[in-house]
Amino acid sequence: MEEVCPECGEEGIDVEASTVRHMLEPFVNQDVEETEYSICMDRDCSVVYFDGDRVFQEGDVCVPVNFKMEPDERPFPLCYCYGYGKEDLESELTKRGETGVPDWIAQRVRNGECACTYKNPKGRCCLGDVNAAVGELSERLRGKDQEPSGGEHCC
Repeated sequence: MEEVCPECGEEGIDVEASTVRHMLEPFVNQDVEETEYSICMDRDCSVVYFDGDRVFQEGDVCVPVNFKMEPDERPFPLCYCYGYGKEDLESELTKRGETGVPDWIAQRVRNGECACTYKNPKGRCCLGDVNAAVGELSERLRGKDQEPSGGEHCC
């Protein structure tokens, strides 16, 4: 059941009450009932979770909420289960030209070793976000390698 954010009007995505309860600061989490919640993915909106009558904002959440952060903000968490951030991927890509982090996380998921429902504010596996970040960072780093010397740009 997807609802519309009461603050910005964006359509939310479903999230389990157990995720909301684990993500909220102590005492705030006591207000979470067993109902359906939605996440507001609009970066400019302060609402993170909402249902029919309750709204929980960024300040209520006990971890940095990556989908509310600016893309170049650091640290930028990607994998909440194992602590990998965008800066870790960038460092590995810069040093080695590749990263094994997505494969490593995928293996942990296959082994049933992740806790995304309780550690990731989205309540879902981070692998899609990690892979997207690898693609974005790889493209950006390739662009730096291909930039003409002297800061000149062609065309």
